Amino acid sequence: MLREPVQKQCKFAEIDIYQISALGEIDIYQISALGEIDIYQILALGFISILIYYFLIYPITSPLWKVPGPYLYRISYIPSLNHQRKHRWIERVYNLHQQYGPLVILSPNELSVNGSQQFIIDIYLKNFPKSKFYQNFTNHGSKDNLFATLTNEKHLHYKKMITRLYSKSAIMSRENNTREILVDTTRKLVNVVHQSSVSGELPDIYSVKPEFNPRAKSHKQDWFNKSKKNQSGKNLGIEVYTLFGAFAMDVISRFELGINNGSDLLSNPVEREIIMKHRQVSSMGFWTSFMPQFWVLAATKLIKMAADDITKFQLSLYAIAEKNPYPTTKGKNRTTLETLKSNGLEKDYAYSFLTDNLFADVIDDLEKIDQLQFLNSLLLENSRVHASIPGAEPRIVDKEDYCVNGIHIPLGTTISCLPFALHREPTVFPNAMAFVPQRWLPYPHESETTYKMRLKQQNKFMMPFGKGIRMCLGMNLAQLEIKLVIANLYWHYSSQLDPDWCHVTQDNTPIKLGSKWQGSNRTDQEMMCMNDAYTTNPVNDECWLRWFEHDTSEQSEIVEQH
Repeated sequence: MLREPVQKQCKFAEIDIYQISALGEIDIYQISALGEIDIYQILALGFISILIYYFLIYPITSPLWKVPGPYLYRISYIPSLNHQRKHRWIERVYNLHQQYGPLVILSPNELSVNGSQQFIIDIYLKNFPKSKFYQNFTNHGSKDNLFATLTNEKHLHYKKMITRLYSKSAIMSRENNTREILVDTTRKLVNVVHQSSVSGELPDIYSVKPEFNPRAKSHKQDWFNKSKKNQSGKNLGIEVYTLFGAFAMDVISRFELGINNGSDLLSNPVEREIIMKHRQVSSMGFWTSFMPQFWVLAATKLIKMAADDITKFQLSLYAIAEKNPYPTTKGKNRTTLETLKSNGLEKDYAYSFLTDNLFADVIDDLEKIDQLQFLNSLLLENSRVHASIPGAEPRIVDKEDYCVNGIHIPLGTTISCLPFALHREPTVFPNAMAFVPQRWLPYPHESETTYKMRLKQQNKFMMPFGKGIRMCLGMNLAQLEIKLVIANLYWHYSSQLDPDWCHVTQDNTPIKLGSKWQGSNRTDQEMMCMNDAYTTNPVNDECWLRWFEHDTSEQSEIVEQH
């Protein structure tokens, strides 16, 4: 009697144990499942929260919220970087100003301003410090230079050391050898043009298919001197883009290192390849400025080789200068005949040059050249339409109370003007897209007072060499170089595009900016369109001209043939 209840109790106990065990097992799985659901929900909510913050809260609460511009530019740096990587940024910023007005946002912490000289005064004349954009333009890895120095104090310290050397009065002074360097190098340039083009004695064969310019036309087809192979070898094409670069290198290296210590690329055509190597490295501007850590990965084998060769070239010049630190008077009384012979001309041929007086009378009156009014207007208009640096000059706001159009701009914001846009301000430059040198000269019936006021206003919007204390230190030397070259070349000769190199059109509109205008890469407008980059260049990195003595029938015959 007693065993049965005990057995029943055991059974109940047994059932309870299994039930409890089963329930416990279910609870564990349920809890585990619920836990998994909570984790995914938490992750999803976290991701959504991040999106809401960066796409809504962050831009709305930004001090730059009221600045006009594309919404995507408020939340990401990617559009800006991508446009610059693809060489479309200058045109893009210009179009943004056309769409949104004088103030536009470029990235979460960067603005562009345009249309008022007050912006130029605030940013450049009052000297906002440079942005980190410039810090990667150092020499030989980490060596400082004026251009790459960010802080105003350090820049001023460096500038005080050398600013007198680059002043216009120092360059024009007869007490130093700058005049001799300029005149002697110009004489060599005129000589090269005569030898390689006018007379055709030494054709520019080293520029036809250069290793360090893969975009040169000769890599795709044989064109050089094609129409003149069965004629006289005169008036051949010569690649002036590299030639003028060689001239500039010879002048500045002799100016800085000593008259006998610089390069002599004009006398040595093979060595002009160094100019093309500089262009290869320059083509890496995006990676140098914004992603230097990926430079090695992005650079081609050719670019790396060019970078190494440039360093060797520069160090070799420094080594020569160290051995000869004090410029001598050697060469100061050099005769024209000696100059001709040293440039590779035979004795009899050199004498014929002297007899013909082709370039013995190189214009060396720097003061007169500097005051040629139409030449000045031509160069000013060229600097306006075809600025060598059309890209923005970024600075950092260093004031707590800086405002633009009633909007407070926070400390540390990157801000810039775009020279390409300033030079096309329609209220200052009517018919701004056209090349009109006369805009820098007095208009008919314009009073002198009105002309001076108009000229002053136009100059305020010009930034071919920058503005303020940070403007290009070598501006005066560069301007004088250009004037001296143009005056002397076109005093002796006239020129035309080589019709073998490109199809010459009758389109006189200015060359366009951006590779999209390259088209079939056949006409002069297509082959000479410029890269959309901070420092611009022709998309093909070459320009072939034929040169003619004045009053020759040779030029008209070639024009008729083509």
